[in-house]
Amino acid sequence: MASDQEVEGSNPSGDVFYIQKPQKMKKNIGIIGTGSLGTALTYLLSQNKNKIYLYEKNPQIFSQILKHPKIKKQKNIFPTSSLKEIIQTSEYLIPCLPSSVIDFFYNELKPIYNNQKIISVSKGFYLNTTRTISQTITSWLPSKNIIVFSGPTFAEEIIQQNPTSAILTSNNPNISKELFSIFNNNFFTPQIIHNKTIENEYAGILKNCYAISLGIITKANLGMNTKCLCIDKIFTECKTFYQNNQLDSNQLYNISFLGDLIATGFNQNSRNYQFGQKLKHNKKITVEGELNLKPLLQIAKKTNTSLPILEITNKFINQPQNFSQHIRQLQKILLAPSISMTAHTNK
Repeated sequence: MASDQEVEGSNPSGDVFYIQKPQKMKKNIGIIGTGSLGTALTYLLSQNKNKIYLYEKNPQIFSQILKHPKIKKQKNIFPTSSLKEIIQTSEYLIPCLPSSVIDFFYNELKPIYNNQKIISVSKGFYLNTTRTISQTITSWLPSKNIIVFSGPTFAEEIIQQNPTSAILTSNNPNISKELFSIFNNNFFTPQIIHNKTIENEYAGILKNCYAISLGIITKANLGMNTKCLCIDKIFTECKTFYQNNQLDSNQLYNISFLGDLIATGFNQNSRNYQFGQKLKHNKKITVEGELNLKPLLQIAKKTNTSLPILEITNKFINQPQNFSQHIRQLQKILLAPSISMTAHTNK
């Protein structure tokens, strides 16, 4: 039961969570990386009167971000060129970096770590492993200080103050209560969930991979019927994957998977969806789904889990010259019968 200072809530998966009633709270928050999400979170959290310390390695990009019309107006954003300084100054640290390059931040953090809370927004496996970001960093840092941020958060829509929500998962209810006050405002509301961190990390990994599959369907001009059929098959694959890895498959109905799959798999601004349409590599653009596909299939193999849509997606990526052949295989996968029988008894 919620206290007088709390509001009780739940989500479509049936998780019950407690969130603190909005209070005026100022926190020192360090944001590392000024890509689209880093910029959006800088704007969002500055709106809530937090002190934002901002770091970007590339001085040209840094200069451009600080000239952003929505960023330059904020008086509580403090840019710094010192990663060490931002780590030592902040109570919360948000590395907004692709999983493939996040090593540089944690290598800097570990020697001077002082109980800061980490909000992980990277949707992928730790470089050259089959471990999620939180599974890796909890071997160095206290798990009670790790929060995972997931869900459909297109940066420009946050900056435009379109109504948005994201899931924040943590093993520490005290952090969760504080997080609500840090993030909540009149256009953004966080959903706070306890003890489902891995489920929501896998949700982000899987949706990026399947967004490539949906982009491929667009490339093949197969239409909306085929996409909807693919979504149905995707859910079947993901439920099996979660069950075989002892994860709560109800989390798939949250915005961290269902919402983000729709946002990413049907949106021309999604890098994963675009990659599926083009099947061409661009060294300047990180496509998380492509990077995560191989380790994901390795995990599936270890747990004897069949993921036929992702297996054929992997073939599209590595053998694009056989596109027509792969399309025929994909159609067979999607049209494979799945019969659900419900017993009826006459009274």
